[in-house]
Amino acid sequence: MGGTSGRYGSNPLVRDDSRDTLAEIRHQIAYLELSQDREHPGYSHGLKMVDEAIPCLVQQVADEMGVEQKILSQNVSK
Repeated sequence: MGGTSGRYGSNPLVRDDSRDTLAEIRHQIAYLELSQDREHPGYSHGLKMVDEAIPCLVQQVADEMGVEQKILSQNVSK
């Protein structure tokens, strides 16, 4: 199972549905937590992937719920 391309971008953490994307984000965060070398370039790259995958996850959830992402984001930030 690889990342998706197109609608949600080409981030390898982004999958075909929000449940799988969330699982990939959680897995990456857990991996980063175990990292002993936070100065390693892979650590910052992993953080960047997570940071870029979160808006895609929000959009996937919005699409799956049939609502606008703007409305969902407002509710999440409250």
